[in-house]
Amino acid sequence: MQSIRTIPRISVREDPARKLSILLAPLITGAKPMTLLRLSRENGMKEYFETHGERLLETLGLSAKLFRADARGNVYLFYDEKNLARTLEDEKSRCILTECGYTGFSVEDHLCRLIARSGDSISHESGIFFGIPAEDVRGFCQQKKCLLRGYFSVYSDVERAEKIFRQYGASKKLMTLPGVEPSTFKHLFCKETNFANTYSM
Repeated sequence: MQSIRTIPRISVREDPARKLSILLAPLITGAKPMTLLRLSRENGMKEYFETHGERLLETLGLSAKLFRADARGNVYLFYDEKNLARTLEDEKSRCILTECGYTGFSVEDHLCRLIARSGDSISHESGIFFGIPAEDVRGFCQQKKCLLRGYFSVYSDVERAEKIFRQYGASKKLMTLPGVEPSTFKHLFCKETNFANTYSM
């Protein structure tokens, strides 16, 4: 079997479904509640998703919301609704969102508010939606001293952040295993799971 430590190069045009699964890997495994992706016209991903996206999302148990469209393609917010709802219910996260004017209760309300607050670049509190710990989101907003830079900037618990980074990396590698459907790894990295610690990145 192919080593989990090796991520092969996969052409978008050769296998767009697998490529998209790799890009969404931390979302599929539950390591992230939401991610932001641009699907480009140039490489055919925009057209692929418009044709096959609904079926793919249904298979993976995910949802998508258009964030922005421009000449280069479409930018989508991909999310796991249940995982995102749990994330937004966190007390520290709710405190930050309330300060930023989020008054709705549903995931849809919050996503609409996030899009409304974002212009050319996504607003700072978006880190909450992406599963970044509230302490690190607040640390970024307050320009505190950064303790570690990885998939996101870390301002509080380095050990916790390193575990999250391992989960992100392991998620992408799992999606490249030959003959295995991405949905096999759905919710693999729930909060109580320490699976990612098996792998040293």
